[in-house]
Amino acid sequence: TALLFQQVLTRVDMHIDQQARQSSERNADALALLEREQLRNQWRELVREQIDHQITDAPLGPRMHRLLQTAWVDAIVTAMVRHGRDSQEALAAMELVDAVIDSLVTPRDLADREALRMRLPVLIERLMAGCDSIQLAPAQREPAFTELMAQHARLLRGLPALEHGAAR
Repeated sequence: TALLFQQVLTRVDMHIDQQARQSSERNADALALLEREQLRNQWRELVREQIDHQITDAPLGPRMHRLLQTAWVDAIVTAMVRHGRDSQEALAAMELVDAVIDSLVTPRDLADREALRMRLPVLIERLMAGCDSIQLAPAQREPAFTELMAQHARLLRGLPALEHGAAR
């Protein structure tokens, strides 16, 4: 019975240690999230500056330009806070800015237009997911999406993304 008692005591100790480790991990995760949350405003300013630089000469319409400067900055920063500054989620949100800009380059030929046509559904899906991540209302995102889709339609017809002389 002493041996049985020792075995039960060992199992109880192992269970308590496991619970303590799990609690400690949860506390560490919560602390890291809190620390990242405190960096939100600083990150927002840095990301906004980076995006402003990226889109300076991009053939964006005014609505998508504004969405990238505002809501998309929030989507990136939210990913940074939730998952970490260098997380895959944050990097993917940052890379999407380049993907949007790249999608507005006038295709050289029919093959390039077809490649663009194939990329668009994933691009739009990723934009929608980012907007969902910050709970951006459809009324706030749809004008920019409609504008972007009109630009893509122009590109697929062999025209430039922006009409000549279009205001941004």
